[in-house]
Amino acid sequence: YVADSISVGMYVGLFTLVIIPGIALMISGISVIANKNLWNKWIGFGMLGLWFAGILLVSIMGATGDYNFQGRTPSFTQRYEINQIPVLKLDAGSKEEVEDFTLTLEGYDNDENAIKLVDRLDLVLKGTESNNQLRNYRPEAKIENDSVLLLPLRMKIPEDMGKVTRHRLIVSVPFNKPFVMDENLVWALRGTMTRSAYTTKDIQAGTVWVFDKEKGLLCVSYGDWTAPREED
Repeated sequence: YVADSISVGMYVGLFTLVIIPGIALMISGISVIANKNLWNKWIGFGMLGLWFAGILLVSIMGATGDYNFQGRTPSFTQRYEINQIPVLKLDAGSKEEVEDFTLTLEGYDNDENAIKLVDRLDLVLKGTESNNQLRNYRPEAKIENDSVLLLPLRMKIPEDMGKVTRHRLIVSVPFNKPFVMDENLVWALRGTMTRSAYTTKDIQAGTVWVFDKEKGLLCVSYGDWTAPREED
């Protein structure tokens, strides 16, 4: 991912710094094997000049690029309280929309009965933006019909700021709180089902789940739950 933030000029400079000494070693080796001096002053000065040009190019690009290759993985937390049985659903219409986005569900202790969303981002930044600045670009979850929690997808930031290379969303549901998983979660769900001896094929419309503190994910009602209708 660092490669996405390196300019062409930096690549050329680095390539020159590596290839010139390699060529020099190769010519010296051939000269020894052939017992003949293949060097002359024009070749020597030319290669030395190219090598110094590479140093100069790398120095200039490094000074003007303002690169930040530190492994930045900020996280943002939100909480949502839903009194009815919540339906967890990706805010996406197709699998192609969830590229580089992964979803994990887990249980946790919470007296307020709130569902917690934690976004963990892998970033390559060109500057030194703070988490508060990045927060401005974080999509919010939406609640529809008082029960459907639409989970936001991958965060996007301006190209001149950098790039989000991976977006991991962890949804924490209070222990023993029933919830329903929409079938489109299979596009991004990773690890949650297999840890409790289920598969994503078990995610069916109307199936109610809970997280047990001791046993993990449990299916408590298979396929017979229906969402409450809105009052006219």
